[in-house]
Amino acid sequence: MPARAQRFAARLRGESLPTFSDLANPSDWSVAEQERHSELVTIVGLLHARPAIDAELNGGRLAALATFVGEDLFDAVCDADIGQLRAEFLTDDLPTPVELVEQGEGLIEKAQRHREFAPLAEQAAEILAHAQTPEMEPAE
Repeated sequence: MPARAQRFAARLRGESLPTFSDLANPSDWSVAEQERHSELVTIVGLLHARPAIDAELNGGRLAALATFVGEDLFDAVCDADIGQLRAEFLTDDLPTPVELVEQGEGLIEKAQRHREFAPLAEQAAEILAHAQTPEMEPAE
């Protein structure tokens, strides 16, 4: 679909389009969106590999993944309940950091095209939203 037709269809759906001010200062939203997408890809890849992570006995391999994605994010995914995810979304093969990103990207693309992959992306989005919410400090 041509870009003009896409914009018209978006307006018909009631979606807001970027304004000139959005385009004049793209660094704020584009960098934030790219970072969010990268984190989402990473979380999807980690969720996909959770059975392998849970079964891995080599602490060095786990530490390499945790260092690559960040320990807080790694821990959040390891604490997540994956019981509702279908078995075909999961793998028993522990990925390298590069494979983790590749697998996450592939699964995000599948989730955009095939509704049955949506639970994986939805759970990743929930983990990301929770990870970005600052913890409340207890009152003294």
